[in-house]
Amino acid sequence: MGRSTGIQRIGATLFMVATMAGCPVSDNGEAIKPAPTSRVAMVPVEGEVLAGQLVSLVNAARAEHGVKPVHESPILTQLAEDFCTRMIEGGFFAHVDPETDSSPLKRALAANYLCLAVGENLAAGQTSPAAVLDDWMASAEGHRENILSAQWDEIGASVCTGGEYGVYWVLEFGNRP
Repeated sequence: MGRSTGIQRIGATLFMVATMAGCPVSDNGEAIKPAPTSRVAMVPVEGEVLAGQLVSLVNAARAEHGVKPVHESPILTQLAEDFCTRMIEGGFFAHVDPETDSSPLKRALAANYLCLAVGENLAAGQTSPAAVLDDWMASAEGHRENILSAQWDEIGASVCTGGEYGVYWVLEFGNRP
């Protein structure tokens, strides 16, 4: 299981990122079927429902720890969908696109998402929202901190199939001034 994490300061803005490379897990009853390995990204038919379930699970974890809920942002959701697709089609798994050198903050600003900070969780290989959240919450490398951080007000989530790991998950967190 490969993992990496990073914190980057750009000006006065703290930019937190956390990643988790593809970790195969067993299904939790709400399994999504991975697409055959290819560089064609597909949003599963139930993708919007699965992303919504993931946001609900994030908010349940936040409530359990006394943290206010995050609200879905159409801009962050679109960013999550676009980057999920881009990783599969570009054949990479990282916070910074190796072709465009765009980071989560650069992508957010390019989409006119004015914010104090952004955070991003990536995962691949898990086949259900519960499995991916369990892995992030068990992580010692920033995923849990992103999920439970009181600084976030908004969230966007996406799931796509394809690529090396079969299923990719992206969470984008943000807070507006």
